[in-house]
Amino acid sequence: MSDKVFYKVLLVDDDKTLGASLQPQAERYCLDLQQCECWQDAMKMLSFKSSFHEWDAIILDARCVDKKGDPADLHFLGTAFRDLYSLFERYGNQTPWYVLTAGDKEDFQFVMVDISRHPRDEKAWGKRLYFKDSPADENGKNDIDRLFENIQRAAPLRTRNKIKHQYSALFEVMKSCQFESESEDIMISVLSALHFPEENKGFDPVLYYNRLRQMVEHLFRAANKIGLLPDYFTEGGIVNLQGSSLYLAGVTFTPSKDQTILSIRYGEDGEFVFHKNIASIVKNVLSVCSQRSHTIEIDKEDEEELEAYYFETRSPNLLFGYALQLCEVIIWFGNYAKKHNDREANLAKCKVVKKETESEQDREPITEEYEGKIFLLEQDEEGYLHCDKCLVSHKQNQDKIGKKVKLKNVGENKKNGELKRKYPLFASGVEAVE
Repeated sequence: MSDKVFYKVLLVDDDKTLGASLQPQAERYCLDLQQCECWQDAMKMLSFKSSFHEWDAIILDARCVDKKGDPADLHFLGTAFRDLYSLFERYGNQTPWYVLTAGDKEDFQFVMVDISRHPRDEKAWGKRLYFKDSPADENGKNDIDRLFENIQRAAPLRTRNKIKHQYSALFEVMKSCQFESESEDIMISVLSALHFPEENKGFDPVLYYNRLRQMVEHLFRAANKIGLLPDYFTEGGIVNLQGSSLYLAGVTFTPSKDQTILSIRYGEDGEFVFHKNIASIVKNVLSVCSQRSHTIEIDKEDEEELEAYYFETRSPNLLFGYALQLCEVIIWFGNYAKKHNDREANLAKCKVVKKETESEQDREPITEEYEGKIFLLEQDEEGYLHCDKCLVSHKQNQDKIGKKVKLKNVGENKKNGELKRKYPLFASGVEAVE
């Protein structure tokens, strides 16, 4: 196949050789035929929303079978249309469908009854019924050519394809930078909800916010593939979202679980992958859209505030604003990746600071070492704000992450267990330093 846009067509026909024999003809119309030999197999390809929206058209044999081994049945279309229109109602969208028949005269009228009783967009999709063995016209085209022409004309009108064409630069980056296949479906679902709200029944802000977080995870996985993000941040197949965000922004990151290193950062002081604007967008998406990521449980207060915002305003504009910003981040990343695609060179930019001595590590800090002193405010992989071994109040200080701050009101951390061992001190006052 060429680099042209091909459309996926589901062919349901019990003649197992038909799909392969028609494929060369279909390719002339940029169609990719995938065949199921019975309706039960077809329903497996259609029943889930993610797979349902992958198909740009459906071609039904007028005399197919419900399951393999059954005899061909003239009542097949009645069963198929009943299930299809149930799916159309469930997912709020119709897929262009067509009927292809051998055209036996004795059953033609029977077939027409099943075909004509179901509404469809005749103007956009073209006629319903086509004959397998029709003769070619004066232009050398037969009925199958006309079927494929109509599908080729109707397919670009599908919501999924409209989104892919409108955001072609975005999806080209996702393809060239080897984003996982799921990422395309995520962005199409979010952008479809933005541009075609009438097709998205039961809008669920929690679901869509979480999809944006998933998209950031796919972005970090793509960065890992070319070495911009070390394997440390994707160990065990789980992406450390907050740590990855800080590292790519050029902020020194201090892991809590690795006992062999003190900190890790990209390049020397002042170097980074994400410049200020990109880093800010990614940080905000992870903060506002934090619906139970791998590393951080959303704060109950934040969750209630987010849900209250949506259900009071009934407006998804906050979500869509972040979605469009994330599109720009991905496109920016694609341009950056083209210029920095040497994995070994990228990994060489990773700077690791080893822990010096066990005694130095275990020494309890004193308040005088932190009170009134200036530190870089960081966020660890569990979401806690800190300056070295001093825990910092999370409230109203997230906007200072990655910036220099002066600590005030430093005292003993009253928490118990692992958190106190990690951060023996606590500062309730933080002042930004220009």
